Amino acid sequence: MKILYVRENVDKPNWGARATSMALRQLIEQDHEVIGAVRSGPMGRWYRDAKGLPLPAYEQLCSLLDRQKVSNIPFVGSLAAGITTALGTPRAMTHDLERNAALVRRAAVYHPEIATVLADLDRCDALMMNLEGDGIFPTQPRRHFLFFLTLIHLARIAGKQIYVLNGMLSADPRSGINTETLALARQMFEGIDLLALREPVSKRFQETHMPAVKSVMRPDAVFTWQHMFADADHGTRFRPSVLWTYFDKSAVPLPDQATRPYVAIGGSSAAIWQLPTVGETYRNLVNAVKRLGLNVVLVESCHGDGFLRNVARETGVALIPAETPIAASIAILAHARLFISGRWHPSIMASLNGTPSVFMGSNSHKTLTIQQQLEYPDPHEFAVTPSGGEIAAIVDEGAELLNAGGELRERIATVAQRLGIEAAALRGDLAAG
Repeated sequence: MKILYVRENVDKPNWGARATSMALRQLIEQDHEVIGAVRSGPMGRWYRDAKGLPLPAYEQLCSLLDRQKVSNIPFVGSLAAGITTALGTPRAMTHDLERNAALVRRAAVYHPEIATVLADLDRCDALMMNLEGDGIFPTQPRRHFLFFLTLIHLARIAGKQIYVLNGMLSADPRSGINTETLALARQMFEGIDLLALREPVSKRFQETHMPAVKSVMRPDAVFTWQHMFADADHGTRFRPSVLWTYFDKSAVPLPDQATRPYVAIGGSSAAIWQLPTVGETYRNLVNAVKRLGLNVVLVESCHGDGFLRNVARETGVALIPAETPIAASIAILAHARLFISGRWHPSIMASLNGTPSVFMGSNSHKTLTIQQQLEYPDPHEFAVTPSGGEIAAIVDEGAELLNAGGELRERIATVAQRLGIEAAALRGDLAAG
């Protein structure tokens, strides 16, 4: 089939977004022809609705006034909001998919990348859509998800096959479930050819809230890369020469701290909610982890982990930035002695070569469910900003995992290999329709 691949996140700094969209596309391309891809630009637009002004002029005005920095300024923020709402709707995507479709068509007149999406939709046989972590239902609907559902609406009108893949479904841990968004997603998903969910908790969510949807459970596509990053002994013997092959001539150099055994520490997808305190917490965490006697390397796996840059400077440890090429990013995690974080995809990347992890909380159930998938004996997570007592417990748990040595690495990598085989079975699901 000729495929329009939706959510190809290779243009984003986020490690997980890049890796999983690449791995999923590789699976699809083994059997189908990808004739177009929707990247983050069209997905993340506000799709503004102008009245009294040409759309480009209104968009330019909103780019100046409809910003968080402006809205936070006393008096100026309310004045800016009054101007933008008087001249249109600055953030116009809603649960009305037909209206959303009109917004997209109108934007396509002025934006070639959106016009290309609609043209590719016309000439494809099917949409294969990378849902990833957008299937969370917060009080304020995610604009990416509303655009995602709008594309399904347009594809259904055009009589295309529709496959929603590699996804999660979850309540928002802060606001619960927006029932209107959930009802709309259920309505859209009930008419598609297949929904593939990446872990059991999302599958149970679907069975509870969308029982009529045709679905399967397939592990995240990143697991299919296990053979690319696994050593024969799954990293039991630390070999920095392996890392050099991934960082060779890269714009991001391999830090000296990573040429000797090291612990990698990453952020959490919920850390951005606690920015006033997260920096101090991570400084304390890094200094405590140093007592394990290994080097420490911080990994900024997305810009939401930007606070780690200050932590690295203040604690004198290395930082691997978000812009690092994805193969080098995975290698730095796959060859660590230990990984500590609250992120889904980086934890998978670490597991590919058997790196054991200590998990902190996230913006959903994912750091618990990844432990279940990797068959950790006692799935649990520490706070997103752990207290002093929890930091001590993280260090103690890390010491236990390090002492378990090669046997533990072998077990984790073996489970990851099996999950990769299960993830690759998606090809058969797509062939069956």
